[in-house]
Amino acid sequence: METRVAMDEGRYAAEPTHLINGIRQLHSLVLEAEERCRRQKEENEEMRHKASKLIQQKDQHIVELTDRLNDLQYHPDILDDDEATQTMVNLSHELDVWVKGSFRNPDLLENLPRLELVHMVYSPLPLETIDNSRNTHQKWAFIRAFVTSYLFYYFFDPYIVGVRKPDTEYSLTTIESEVFDKCPGHVAGNWRSATSMAIQSFVKGYLEDAAMNCMREIEQLGSCASADPGVREKKLYELIQSCVRFKRRLERQPAQYRFSHASSGDKFISGTMQSVTGEEGEGAVVDFCLWPGLWKGDVLLYPETVWSRMDESSVEDYPRNRNSSHPSI
Repeated sequence: METRVAMDEGRYAAEPTHLINGIRQLHSLVLEAEERCRRQKEENEEMRHKASKLIQQKDQHIVELTDRLNDLQYHPDILDDDEATQTMVNLSHELDVWVKGSFRNPDLLENLPRLELVHMVYSPLPLETIDNSRNTHQKWAFIRAFVTSYLFYYFFDPYIVGVRKPDTEYSLTTIESEVFDKCPGHVAGNWRSATSMAIQSFVKGYLEDAAMNCMREIEQLGSCASADPGVREKKLYELIQSCVRFKRRLERQPAQYRFSHASSGDKFISGTMQSVTGEEGEGAVVDFCLWPGLWKGDVLLYPETVWSRMDESSVEDYPRNRNSSHPSI
C-alpha cells in the first residue's frame, strides 16, 4: 500500500514538469509561427514593391511607345476658316476692351501725346498725328491703331513669328518655294510646320524682348491711362501672347496665311476693308487701321478694320501698300 502511494505521488509530481515542457514547446511553436508570418509579410511586401515597380516601368514604356507612335502619325492642328475668322474677331474685341478700359477718362485723353501712328523707322509714309480737337471715340481709335501697328510689326507681319531679319526671311521663303515646287503638297506643309516649331525653340528670348519693347513703346500713352498700370500691362501682355499663339497656329497649317495692314492715307477698298465710321466709297481714305485683315492664300477671310474719312483730294491717288521688307529691329 505504501509503495503504491509513493508511486502515485511520483507520478503526480512529474505531471507539472511535463505540463511546463508542453507549454514551453507551444510557446516555441508560437514564436516560430510569428517569425514565419513576419518573414512572409516582408516577402509579400517586397513582391508588391517589385510588382509596382514593374507596372510603373511598363506604363512608362507604353507612354514612350505612344509618343513614338504619335510622332509617326503626326496630325497637324487643323484650323478651319470659321475658327480662324472667329479668333480674329475675339482678338480685335480683346484689344477694343483693353483700350476703352485703360483709357476711359476723357479728361486724361486731353493729354494724348502727338505721336506718329506707327512709331517705326521703316514706315514709308508721312503718317498723321492725333490732335486734341478730336472726340473721345477718335482718340480711342488712334490708341487702338497705335497698338495694332506694333502687334502687326512684331508678331503678325513676319513670315515666321520671331524672324525679323530680311535675309533670314528671304532664305526661308526661298526654301519653302523650292520645297513646294519639287515635293508633294503634304511634304511642303509639314516642312513649314516643322520649321515653325524649330524656330520657336530658339526665338523665345527675342519674343520676350519684342513684347517688352512693344509694351514700352505703347506706354508712351501711359499719361492718358486711367487703369492701374500693373493691370493694364498684364492685360496687354496676355493679348500679345494670344496673338503669338494664333500666328504660330497659322504658320503650321497646310495652307499659307498672311495679314494685311493699311497705312494712313491709303484709299479705302470696300472689298478688303470694313469701316467703323461708315465713310466708304469714292474719295474715302484710311485714317487709322484698327485691326489687320487675314488672308488664306488669295482668299480674304477677315477684312481690315479701319477708321475711314472722306477726302475728295484722294480720288486720284493710287493705293499704297506696305510690304514685309522692313529692316530688322
